[in-house]
Amino acid sequence: NNWNFHVDPLEPNRVWWLSRSQGTHTGTLPFGTGFAPTGKKVVWPVQANSMLFNERKQCYQLTVGYACDKQIGNTGGLGAVFGLLHAVGKTLPMQEGRPWQPSPVYRLLTRIGAVGEKLGFGPGR
Repeated sequence: NNWNFHVDPLEPNRVWWLSRSQGTHTGTLPFGTGFAPTGKKVVWPVQANSMLFNERKQCYQLTVGYACDKQIGNTGGLGAVFGLLHAVGKTLPMQEGRPWQPSPVYRLLTRIGAVGEKLGFGPGR
């Protein structure tokens, strides 16, 4: 599911769009010796994507998988292939391939924000 295609106002040779996908792992993933089907459902978060074009209108760079809301889906907040691998139980060993974890400071600020909203502060107040 792709939507919101638009030309970047600062880089007119770049087109951005959003995507949201889900599927079921029913075939062998061709990484290394391959990962056999697990039958697990994969639900990615909304992801930002872009394409850069040269003067001949040929795409020379594709960016995918920038998760917009890491709390959506079952990929641990990871996009693209990293999210797929995590959701089927094959999380990569490097930091970029591991699920997103909110830091202690982030959790504290989220709690402070929730208390502020209960006291009448925040959006729409």
